[in-house]
Amino acid sequence: MAAKNCRWLTSRVFGYQISQIDTNVLSKDQQYLLDISKAIKSGTCKEDLAVRDPGHLSHSRFLTKANRSLRLYISEESPSPELHELVLFILKSYMPMWFTIKTSKLVTDGQKLVCQAIQSTRYLLKLLLDLVDTVIERIVFFAHPEHVLLTMTLDDKKHIRELGLRRILKARQIDARRKTVNTFTPPKINFNMQEYSEMINCMDSKLSSPHCWQKLVMMRSNRTSPMPQTLIGTLLSSHSQFTCRVLNAGKVCGAESRVGFIRTTLLSRSSMSNFTGKSVLKVSSATI
Repeated sequence: MAAKNCRWLTSRVFGYQISQIDTNVLSKDQQYLLDISKAIKSGTCKEDLAVRDPGHLSHSRFLTKANRSLRLYISEESPSPELHELVLFILKSYMPMWFTIKTSKLVTDGQKLVCQAIQSTRYLLKLLLDLVDTVIERIVFFAHPEHVLLTMTLDDKKHIRELGLRRILKARQIDARRKTVNTFTPPKINFNMQEYSEMINCMDSKLSSPHCWQKLVMMRSNRTSPMPQTLIGTLLSSHSQFTCRVLNAGKVCGAESRVGFIRTTLLSRSSMSNFTGKSVLKVSSATI
């Protein structure tokens, strides 16, 4: 369906940044998100984009809801305040974070991404901000003290590296006295931080030393230069899209896995041929 009106009022053009990314690595949904975001920012919509279908809602296609929201926005001559607020959030926070995460390959980028996500949502009203902050605190695993300390020891700034090393040495003293297994407790986040190193208060958190840094941290304790990027990439690869694809590929490796995967797919399609939202979700109780 073509857009009814591809001309925007000046107030619709928001000030936000679109990450530079190689379009050859983007999926169809990701390319659509990038194209329609650029169209809204420029205030002009190409004809091929206006008639492009963003697709149906699907749990396996995370971007369809955002894409459909932006598509609805450009087709409305007078969007509602709620739609305006939703689109503003997508363009100022959701979309930039998506492409930044996609281009981040190291586990040491995680804390910086959390910091960026927090800072990109500070414009929200308090009611919405409280909702967003609650979700961030619940799933912010990269704010674990081990992860923060790990990233600090690899920071480009000398004083941050030194601070990270001192805290790791202190954490090792705590580890030596600990008699029980250290359990992960989501830390209290400092939402007014300026840098990721200020994201948590290490003095109030349960410190523990990063296990992957047991030997290297002592080797680096008397050095002031940053860790070589090649070494970082070898030791600290993140849980990237490539990793997800490798894990998913395991479902169809081997005759037994392929048969189980095919049977599960057929069973799911027999009980739910079309999926347009959670309201039509059906979980089959039949055995494979």
